[in-house]
Amino acid sequence: MAKSPYVYEFDLDGFFDNVSHKGIEHKLLEFGVPRERVDLIIRLCRNVPKMGSHDDDLLDEPDRYVELLPDGSPNPAYVPGLGPSTRYKYKGVPQGAAFSCGVSILCNLEQSKFRTFVTPSGEKGWLIVVNYADDGIIFSSHPINPGEVMDSPFYGVAHKPVKSRGIRGYGPEVATKFLGIERLTSGRLVSRSRSGASLELCDSALIE
Repeated sequence: MAKSPYVYEFDLDGFFDNVSHKGIEHKLLEFGVPRERVDLIIRLCRNVPKMGSHDDDLLDEPDRYVELLPDGSPNPAYVPGLGPSTRYKYKGVPQGAAFSCGVSILCNLEQSKFRTFVTPSGEKGWLIVVNYADDGIIFSSHPINPGEVMDSPFYGVAHKPVKSRGIRGYGPEVATKFLGIERLTSGRLVSRSRSGASLELCDSALIE
């Protein structure tokens, strides 16, 4: 972080509810996962068996259903729970399921690669995204548009502007927290629990 003149903290909008099943399927097949296993994972994304139940006793999440039009695209006029019986769940993973975080992160892999770019003024720039599930940080050499970096309709990923902000380079530097560790503007690293307890770890300059 000490070497990045621009740092941007972001939150993904409704990440677990909106990640695309097509995007998950695409990445799994790209990594060589056998077709039958991919089909099983997508089935789990659509319906998750209750603990200790039979496979046909499923947790229903009607807000993630969609009616398909003849061309295979979602019908925007479909109202969950009021449409015909031919419904199809095409996005989202169940929050809390053991596999959900892992498969949903697949939809962030394209955005999280190290990238170079050319600024409007012709300068060469670079950026890298570090994220876990729906939280992340963008490190870059120049100011960036977070929507251009993170948003991907195909994968169902979009950043949430109201919960995203510049940490460095976009105004006065502010503290940031990621995976339970807060970095203060002084460079100190502090771990904070949800109960309010804190533990000072070290000066981030020692490890950056």
